[in-house]
Amino acid sequence: MKQSNSLNAILTTSNSQLEKLIIITVTLCFVAGCNRQAFIQNAVSMRPTIQLNEKVNVDKAAYTSKQPQRWDVILFRPPQKFEGVWTFRIVGMPGETVSFSESGLLIDGRAPAVPPSLAHLKYTSAPQTQPPSPLLPFTIPADSYFVLGDDSSIANDSRMWGPVKKNQIIGKVLDK
Repeated sequence: MKQSNSLNAILTTSNSQLEKLIIITVTLCFVAGCNRQAFIQNAVSMRPTIQLNEKVNVDKAAYTSKQPQRWDVILFRPPQKFEGVWTFRIVGMPGETVSFSESGLLIDGRAPAVPPSLAHLKYTSAPQTQPPSPLLPFTIPADSYFVLGDDSSIANDSRMWGPVKKNQIIGKVLDK
């Protein structure tokens, strides 16, 4: 009988340790990478930040507990008339009005504070091949974001088709 109790104790301890190991593994997987996915950039509109055919890593859980931020590069499903997934940079937040002047992007009539790492970018009112956008100035609806390609001289972005809704966002581009 004593052997049986010892065996039960060992099995109970083993099951408890196994359960803990499974919980730890699932938690680590969630936190450390199961929500990461690699994508290939299939356009030149994010040059020089992301090159054509460059692999980027996306955190698909980035916005489950926090909101997207200005200057985040996101992966999203484009408007219905387009296919695939796209990457662009968020420049306008819900409730803001986006417009352009000769000096570039304006948010609520003022130039936004640009991080030093992006100071080399110049956002223009329309791609070189397009007339000025009839959408501008544009006030961004709730749960939507105004996105631009870093090479705004050629990008087909929010200036052409409007904002990206939060439910279209797949995740945040983390690195290359």
